[in-house]
Amino acid sequence: MARLTKFVDAAPGADLSAGEAFLKNTCAACHSSTSTGSGFGPSLAGSKNRATDAILTAIIDPSHAVESVFRTYRIETQDGETYDGFFGDESADALTIRFAGNTQQVVPVRNIKQAGYIEGSSVMPEGLIDPLIDKQIIDLVRYVQSLR
Repeated sequence: MARLTKFVDAAPGADLSAGEAFLKNTCAACHSSTSTGSGFGPSLAGSKNRATDAILTAIIDPSHAVESVFRTYRIETQDGETYDGFFGDESADALTIRFAGNTQQVVPVRNIKQAGYIEGSSVMPEGLIDPLIDKQIIDLVRYVQSLR
């Protein structure tokens, strides 16, 4: 991580429009980039104050320092289905789990084998940065750091 942080910090420039395009095509499914947006995951607004290593850690290892509100909630059903997402709602008859893209699954309590938070596990999958080349990583990080 230290090598990548130094590399990004030392990079001479970035294509913010390319970083914005990647964010819109990949990250915006879950993250808002404005303070008024309603993202599934944490808002990226105000990231101009975040250090490069903090942003890279959040992207590369999202479970490293996951806030409790963004922990993975898992429902396992009697018939072997497993749902991982955000806890949505609970009634006497059902649990609701939310997924990216504003979708949800309502599971009747009678069909639930087990449900609960997975400690230390973020809903954000690991490996999203893996297909990017160095220039794309620089563009993305610098764009995120430009968000007010």
